[in-house]
Amino acid sequence: MLERLSWKRLALELFLCCIPALILGAVVGYLPWFFAGGSNRTSHLAFLEFITSFMVAMGRP
Repeated sequence: MLERLSWKRLALELFLCCIPALILGAVVGYLPWFFAGGSNRTSHLAFLEFITSFMVAMGRP
């Protein structure tokens, strides 16, 4: 079941996605690209969690 995304959970998910991206980017040397990829994945997952309830309400799978 979908649950509401709180600010604390969002901050934790951003932290858990972006810290490994920052470390990997610093080691490899492409810091901005890894950071952008980590935050992009997190925002995409948050959007999917937000839009799923509307899709179910409209009868789309």
